[in-house]
Amino acid sequence: MRIALLLPTALYASTAISTECEWKGSFVSPDAVALAPEKFDTVTPTTSIEAAVKILGPAVREMGSGMYVLQWDVVDSRVFFISATSPCSKPVGMGFQSATKTLQPNQRVSED
Repeated sequence: MRIALLLPTALYASTAISTECEWKGSFVSPDAVALAPEKFDTVTPTTSIEAAVKILGPAVREMGSGMYVLQWDVVDSRVFFISATSPCSKPVGMGFQSATKTLQPNQRVSED
């Protein structure tokens, strides 16, 4: 009985979330420019990709395959990334990394 009462609430909650997050544009732009490190201060571990694109503008590249992995270049030669299962979900990972360790599309990590 208790499950029957919770199920409609859970369905309503998931519907409400998807309605609030309906991205119509592109997440990536060839015109994206490197950003100052302080621009990323308002991006938190709960910021969705949709929200990050609204804050930072389009990413420089999308690296995901099966997941969304967006990257923004930073003026100090680092790269900021966010990875998530959907544009509206909480990120699985995010942070800064060295640009020299950034993979290009279709590049594999060597196992040396």
